[in-house]
Amino acid sequence: MRNNGTLDIRNKLVVRKLMTRYIIIILTIFLTACGTSSANKRKAVVNSLKIDTTTGLQANGAIAFGQLDNKDIIVDSLDSQSLAYIGEGKKVKFSPLIEVDVQNAKNEAILYIEDKVNTPKSRLKLKYSFEKYSKQYVGYQDESGNQFIYINGFCLENENPENLKKTLLIVLDGGNCFFQMKIDKKTGKCIEFRINGVA
Repeated sequence: MRNNGTLDIRNKLVVRKLMTRYIIIILTIFLTACGTSSANKRKAVVNSLKIDTTTGLQANGAIAFGQLDNKDIIVDSLDSQSLAYIGEGKKVKFSPLIEVDVQNAKNEAILYIEDKVNTPKSRLKLKYSFEKYSKQYVGYQDESGNQFIYINGFCLENENPENLKKTLLIVLDGGNCFFQMKIDKKTGKCIEFRINGVA
């Protein structure tokens, strides 16, 4: 029993250290982002966090800004009903994504949410920080050949990740526990953001 208590205390200390690092990272991102243009924010954040571009890790070994984790699910195929939902009635075609596409989309999503969504003036607010949501990333293109990345965010924990690689989780209500974003793959910018309504 004494060993378990010691492990619990060590685990709590590790969590506290990680939370302290997380707060420092967030403050660094916030302070770095203030006074810089949107085009320079990502570069400023990467530089301020001392990210090793070969490993994608910070100097202290923490996961870097925009790096993928177990909450980021790259959809590798999709049924026609889900594609119709994403295309909002327009004909769209599934387009596979590579990891760097998803990392870039995640970076844009984080910056967009910080700048436009979770701000004092915004009526739209997420329930949690972007990183706490599970996210499906779907590549698709419209009839004109324009390519997009659809991000489907949700705060459900018990979904099977393997199912989520093939089936879009569609929830019509649920409030700010669910959000969707569309990123223009060519420009790398968010062109649409919405949070689910409440029934």
